[in-house]
Amino acid sequence: MPPDFESEHIGGSIDECQGYLEATTNLITLQKENEDLRAQLSSVLTASHGHTSTSSRGSNGVHSDDDYYDELANQNLDEN
Repeated sequence: MPPDFESEHIGGSIDECQGYLEATTNLITLQKENEDLRAQLSSVLTASHGHTSTSSRGSNGVHSDDDYYDELANQNLDEN
């Protein structure tokens, strides 16, 4: 094989490996950020749960249940 072909082939493989390594590093970073955000949200939900009533009536007189929003947030966390 001509030397040019070999050097191009090896160079392409190195570039592909570097791209894969960068993508993997980005994925790990995003997973860590996701875990951090989940922990922060869980902490906020836990802290706010004691400061709100579990049921109330809004200004329009419609019954609302704060537990619904807590459950919805927890469901969204579980899906991610």
